[in-house]
Amino acid sequence: MVERSRTVRLDNSELARTSFWISQVFMIVATVAGVYLAGREGLSQAIAFDNIDDAQTNYYLRRSLHDEVSENVNILLDYVKTTRENRPPDLRSVHPQLADFVWTNMKYSPNTLQTPSELLTPIRQFYLQVGVLLERMEARHMLRSKGLDELETLCSKMQSDVLPKLEHNYQDLALELKQSNVGV
Repeated sequence: MVERSRTVRLDNSELARTSFWISQVFMIVATVAGVYLAGREGLSQAIAFDNIDDAQTNYYLRRSLHDEVSENVNILLDYVKTTRENRPPDLRSVHPQLADFVWTNMKYSPNTLQTPSELLTPIRQFYLQVGVLLERMEARHMLRSKGLDELETLCSKMQSDVLPKLEHNYQDLALELKQSNVGV
């Protein structure tokens, strides 16, 4: 007996209709538009998150820098006062130990240069001038009284000008973060 193979006849009549092709075009357009809109929203969310993360990192960096510089100013003012009162014969024996953890580690932070230069430059100059003054006084290349007066002037300038600006700057960042519901 010879078997006949069964052939299944497909109904292709739907493919000939215009409505089928129009619906397929709309599905493709809707898919492309959906993917585009989802990608766009995802990118904007990623950018917003990155901005908040940067602001938070900058807040902590600037707050820590403010605290360190403020502490160093107080150390130097105590050094000036103690040196004037006690008049030690060798200034090397009372050399002030300044904190520099934050300042040193800022060299390796990508956020350092996001700090405005009107804040970084005077701090850099302060550390440089303090180092030079202490070295010159200890080597007796400068009169003690003149060096102490200059140290006091540098510290006063930091307290009255630079530190308030730095504090205002990091408080602005804190406000921005608070508005984004990020606690600091």
